[in-house]
Amino acid sequence: MTETMTKTQAIKTARDEVSELFRIKRLGKNKTLITYNVTDPASPATRYEKDVYFSYGEPVVIVDWFSHQVYATAEKYSRTTSKHANEFMRLSGRFDYESDGSPVVIPRWTFIEASTLRMYELAAPKAEPLTKERRQQDAIARTST
Repeated sequence: MTETMTKTQAIKTARDEVSELFRIKRLGKNKTLITYNVTDPASPATRYEKDVYFSYGEPVVIVDWFSHQVYATAEKYSRTTSKHANEFMRLSGRFDYESDGSPVVIPRWTFIEASTLRMYELAAPKAEPLTKERRQQDAIARTST
């Protein structure tokens, strides 16, 4: 009995440690949300979340709560994946919608279309310092798409 409790406690401890790092939520068939708990490298006491929405295993929408930026893939995938991406944008809660259904970014948030490579870089479970160069690169990506 004690051995079973020890094993149960070990599993609970491991689960708690993992949940401090990230949470995985299946949103539907071929739709997944991973929420990372990220520590800001510039200020280790600061923690925030980064939501990465996947469709068929591809990161298509990323919400960075620290920098107030929403990234969406510029890549054109199948109709279903595009539908998933639009659904994820609604789920993120960072958009209002016009009467015609088109999204409008909530003030204080920035919307950026990013390349597939950039989406994979952002989907990594690490904090990325908001350097001047990174902001300029994102600004260029925003204006060129």
